[in-house]
Amino acid sequence: MHIGLDLDGVLADLVGETVKIFNRTWPDNKVNYEDLDGWDYLKRERGLSSKVQNELFYQVWKDFENLPTAEKIGDILEGINKLESQDHVISIITHRDRRTHSYVPRWLFQKQIPFHNLMFISTKTKLEKHDFVDVLVDDHPRTVEIADRYPNTFVLLRDQPWNRSVDIVSSSPNTSRITSLKDLPGYISNIQDYRSSINVA
Repeated sequence: MHIGLDLDGVLADLVGETVKIFNRTWPDNKVNYEDLDGWDYLKRERGLSSKVQNELFYQVWKDFENLPTAEKIGDILEGINKLESQDHVISIITHRDRRTHSYVPRWLFQKQIPFHNLMFISTKTKLEKHDFVDVLVDDHPRTVEIADRYPNTFVLLRDQPWNRSVDIVSSSPNTSRITSLKDLPGYISNIQDYRSSINVA
């Protein structure tokens, strides 16, 4: 199967590091990571402009050598390495500031995260241009909201504070929530069984 992995919020802890910079810069207006109930939280609740927020994101990636993973690196590698051993194709799909493009492969190699393809896309909603993947792991709520338009792609929503308002139960049947990439091989196995049961190649 062809598996797409989002970068920020799934592999890299962009938001966590952004919150740290925000709290150092505006100590009287601190943010709690768990309070981030949407991607637009800093703009909506703290008055940041899109330009300033994007600049914070850039500062995090500029210091990519100190950018941590979104979960324990051992858990990420356990899941991805097992999928690789089963001959699945791993593509990392990301929408981002062009200034950070050169940092991404260096960060991935530093963390020794294996992949077959690295794709920089122009749209924030990955399914709209890259529905050729069989499974997409993403943290953005919008991806789940439009999943019913792409029934041949399964969407695994990587659990984060900003997507917990999404009701997976009442969402499209090709969606589910995942809390760790170490569990990804189990999800992929279940998806393969389901596709076989309905005779989807």
